[in-house]
Amino acid sequence: MTCKICNLQKSQAEFCSKASGRPDTCKACWSAYMSDRYNNNPHYRHIHDLRRKVNHFYHSPGQGSKYVAELLGCSAPEFKDYLTSKFPEGMTHENRSLWHLDHIVPLHLGDINNPQHVKALWHHTNLQPLWATDNRRKACKTDKTIDDLLLKGLGS
Repeated sequence: MTCKICNLQKSQAEFCSKASGRPDTCKACWSAYMSDRYNNNPHYRHIHDLRRKVNHFYHSPGQGSKYVAELLGCSAPEFKDYLTSKFPEGMTHENRSLWHLDHIVPLHLGDINNPQHVKALWHHTNLQPLWATDNRRKACKTDKTIDDLLLKGLGS
């Protein structure tokens, strides 16, 4: 196979998986791209770091940070209970690799430099568990706005 970025012939094992959505890109090029994006795009770095913190909070509830609890507006056990209440049939905490935490109002609709927007967009009530395939299909589509969240008082 030939990588669409570096144009080098490589073995199938050196390429990203079909499930990743990047089957025509080699792992080395993808890794270099993501590293460059993280280091040179402050917006991406901010979102990446918050996602990592929220995932750690979810997976290690006894070690959750005070900042993440304040951002989500709930404790780690409350967060897990909230997500559980939103699970469709077949979704469990054990099959977490098959579903995503979706932002009902997508992150790109807010301003990361505005603390009210950050707090509203990351509030647990703006998050929902979605099957990975459904979340990819939904992408950034929504009929809601950041103002809908702020009117609920989520950015306060």
